Amino acid sequence: MNLADDLIKKSLADQRLYHKSELSDTIYHYTSLNGLIGIIESQALFSSNIQFLNDRKEFEYGVELILSAISQLKKKKKTLNILEKVEKNIDLIYKCERYVTCFSLKGDLLSQWRAYGNNGRGISIGFDRNNLSSSLSQYLNEKMIVYNENDQIYSIEKQINWIIEYFENTKELIDWNGYDYDFLVAKEIIEYLEKSISSFKHPSFEDEKEYRIEYEMDGNINKEGKEKLLFKSTDSLVVPYLKLTNEYKDYISNPDYKENDIHPTFVVKKLPIKEIIIGPSLDFKPNKQSITKLLKSNGYENIEIIESDVPYRI
Repeated sequence: MNLADDLIKKSLADQRLYHKSELSDTIYHYTSLNGLIGIIESQALFSSNIQFLNDRKEFEYGVELILSAISQLKKKKKTLNILEKVEKNIDLIYKCERYVTCFSLKGDLLSQWRAYGNNGRGISIGFDRNNLSSSLSQYLNEKMIVYNENDQIYSIEKQINWIIEYFENTKELIDWNGYDYDFLVAKEIIEYLEKSISSFKHPSFEDEKEYRIEYEMDGNINKEGKEKLLFKSTDSLVVPYLKLTNEYKDYISNPDYKENDIHPTFVVKKLPIKEIIIGPSLDFKPNKQSITKLLKSNGYENIEIIESDVPYRI
């Protein structure tokens, strides 16, 4: 059994490492009316570099959690050399670039309308969570965000202990002559925690109920330069982003296209939209009519269009 398999087995046996809330089958992406048109017509989603998002300090928050957990573990006076090397080399955790597309478990939240739904003049798109990643061309990770600080630190301590235990149990099977055992174990800990802490956010963000899909430039499957880097601007910042693409639009433009054809080893699917919620500051009836036409002209039928229940107008 390798390290990854060992960690998965132990995680499955430790239910506290799982987020306590139940995941729904529908996740929601808040956007503007222009954003809705762009997503449906292009069959693509934007994925922004995490370092340039509003919550760009979340990774620093995760590093602080790691250092706090290590401080507690060091008090036990075990494997001090490894823990100190994790501290000394913690900056290695920033070596990967991460691009994220954010969703919420809730499709009609006032805070989300204000922050991401054009101050109530936007749209909340409900996607089928179970089929979203498989409808996109890139290799992606899916993550439910954890906000409880006790759960976050517990998870970090568990992973550190499990990784050290794994290497201690297999140490005699490998010739470590000429290698820095403590550093290599510390590096392995950093690499695993780097994947884990991108699921952690400060408790003050808990009302977002965030779920995300993530493109990680890890140098292996996803390499820098593999995807075309694009740029957009806010009022104060230039933000790098990627397009997460779906092959459906290009495929149906093929003159030889036939519904439900295999291409080449899978059925080409549209982005799996289940429902659309119209923002609380929009006129519902005319927008429902026009969005229905937009959906139909792009191959969508029987998509439920709902009026926001939030009593909010601007």
